[in-house]
Amino acid sequence: MTTAGTRLLALLGHPVAHSRSPAIHTAALEAMGVDARYLAFAVTPDALGHAVDGLRAMGALGANVTVPHKRAVMAHLDAIEPAARAIGAVNTLVREGERWVGANTDAPGLVRSLEEAGVTLDGARVWVVGAGGAARAAVAGLAEAGAGSIRVQARRAAQAAELVEDLA
Repeated sequence: MTTAGTRLLALLGHPVAHSRSPAIHTAALEAMGVDARYLAFAVTPDALGHAVDGLRAMGALGANVTVPHKRAVMAHLDAIEPAARAIGAVNTLVREGERWVGANTDAPGLVRSLEEAGVTLDGARVWVVGAGGAARAAVAGLAEAGAGSIRVQARRAAQAAELVEDLA
């Protein structure tokens, strides 16, 4: 691993050409005076393990993961934070020395935005519409924040029931 020169942060997904993340994050890095660039890499599912190994070899600072890799990337990491494991998806790769740790920022991001808007979650009754990945993160975050009850409703009742059972 090298630490000289401009450092790398990455977005791994397929497709990613439409993403505005590189422009947003690189501008933030420049504003903060950090010598790093955030680049998007279109990684096919069969190349995901190689991409994670490449980030490790290049000494990347970290990475974000988007569709279709949020579940599959878990098999290529050294550790997974408990919240990400409960959600069943990783969207952030955090470098800890030589190790890659998978995290999920969706749940704390939702909770923080609600709290900043003045919503009291402790004891709240909440209704989550949908049962996909974002809903899984929402349910996990709301439960962790102390919601009193969480109702999940989705077009596919079996998927909603699975979400509730998984995160019960």
